Amino acid sequence: MKSKKLGGLVVLAIGVVLFIFAMYEKSRVNSAKSEISRGSSMFSGNAVGNAVGGYMEGEASKYDTTLMLCQIGGIALIVIGGYIVYKFRKHR
Repeated sequence: MKSKKLGGLVVLAIGVVLFIFAMYEKSRVNSAKSEISRGSSMFSGNAVGNAVGGYMEGEASKYDTTLMLCQIGGIALIVIGGYIVYKFRKHR
């Protein structure tokens, strides 16, 4: 039974690390998007500036789905790991 509890702790730890990683990377992507929009606003009257800014924002946005799935996966692993630890805890 001890190995099952240890496995639950490992799953829980992986979930926490995955969730923290996703939140950190999401903040970096949002920061990059704001920098892109700030930089492309200087060239907003220019067709080339609009095209380049739109392309760069699209490239930064392609990570949104992956990061959202990492967040959901991290939460799921936290719940599963917590359940396993709770189920195989010591009964006194």
